[in-house]
Amino acid sequence: MPSSYTGEIRKKVQSLVKEGKIKTKYHYREYLAYQRGLGFVPLNSPEQTNDIAHHIDNNRVVFIPDWVHGRCWGKSLDDHRNKVREWLKKNNKELSMIVEKALGCT
Repeated sequence: MPSSYTGEIRKKVQSLVKEGKIKTKYHYREYLAYQRGLGFVPLNSPEQTNDIAHHIDNNRVVFIPDWVHGRCWGKSLDDHRNKVREWLKKNNKELSMIVEKALGCT
């Protein structure tokens, strides 16, 4: 790992793994996010093993089913994020409220 990798993020992810909130495979996803210049601050924990991390902004992620993430492709990053938010509003009101509060939309 690069020396510029922040220990704070690593400690946060490791504590979530120890608590059983995220699986070890998310270490790699978190590292990929870092490589792309994105943060990895989970707002929820994965409910199923096939849930993946979706960035609602450049730092925070929510875990959503992988098939949802794949169906919500858009022409731009903002378009993609808006499609996922629309799906959340229709299908997961609780998580939608968490996302809206995090983004300051309420």
